[in-house]
Amino acid sequence: MSGGRVANYDVLRLLLALEVLAIHCISVPVLHQFPLPLPPVPAFVALSGFLIPDSWSSSNGWRHFARKRMLRVLPAFVVSLVLVQVLAGSGPLVATLVSYLTLGIVQRLGVNATHNGALWSLALEELLYTSHVLVRLARLWRPRTAMALYGATMIAWLCVRHHGDARIFESGSTYFAANIAWFYKERLMRLPTALLLVIFAGLVAISMSADMSHLRYLATLGPLCVTAVVLAAKLPQLRFPMPDLSYGIYVFHVPILVYLVYYRHVTSMAPKSAATFVLTVALATVSWYALEKRALRYKNPRVAPVTPASPDTSAEG
Repeated sequence: MSGGRVANYDVLRLLLALEVLAIHCISVPVLHQFPLPLPPVPAFVALSGFLIPDSWSSSNGWRHFARKRMLRVLPAFVVSLVLVQVLAGSGPLVATLVSYLTLGIVQRLGVNATHNGALWSLALEELLYTSHVLVRLARLWRPRTAMALYGATMIAWLCVRHHGDARIFESGSTYFAANIAWFYKERLMRLPTALLLVIFAGLVAISMSADMSHLRYLATLGPLCVTAVVLAAKLPQLRFPMPDLSYGIYVFHVPILVYLVYYRHVTSMAPKSAATFVLTVALATVSWYALEKRALRYKNPRVAPVTPASPDTSAEG
């Protein structure tokens, strides 16, 4: 795993983004939570928790780290806000921003409803990235710190597990579980793939047999997501390059879906899902090639070439 990009992580992200899209197409107009083999948002956050420490290690300080994060997140995020404005107007745009800034706790309804509630998880990830910066700057980055943060999110989840806010701590817990795994990744990568598959299947069975509000679900969620991340690195890797459409799919699909359902009255399952998929993938593809991929070219600051110093002749003679 060391020293190179894991191609399967792009595949995992794409599958998770498409899973979110499918869940929302099935659940609109009311978004229900229900157990899944791999809950997509917690798995997304866990993948970040596993990769962010390496991103920091390859950064030239916190400013460079922040620069890389902003260049990856901002272009498609801004386009998603423009999309809400174009499709629905300024009222829904303000409601969407309020939802984003409150991590999805405030969801407006009615005429000026939130039109992209999926953005709450982006705000959560940005808070988690900030926590990583603070821990690094304080020189507290060690296994016991990650374990303490993991325990804190579990306790917080227990306190609010019957409320919608629980998903914040649910996903936060998988981030810190992946932080813990990062410290032991070399050992994890040496585990037999067959054993990891058995562990993954067992954790899926336990997770799906537990109620979403049950402690057994949360206790297995972090290990489940971490096992999926490790398996993605261990399994045979994708052999051809693929565009990273997952982020675009995630941030664009809700405004498109809401527009089709509430403004164009496309409510039948098959037409709604097909139209959302086609339009979202098309926009995500344009966004990747026209904006996101180009923005990533600037993630590393340019270093001015060093010109050889001319010989010092001031003391000659």
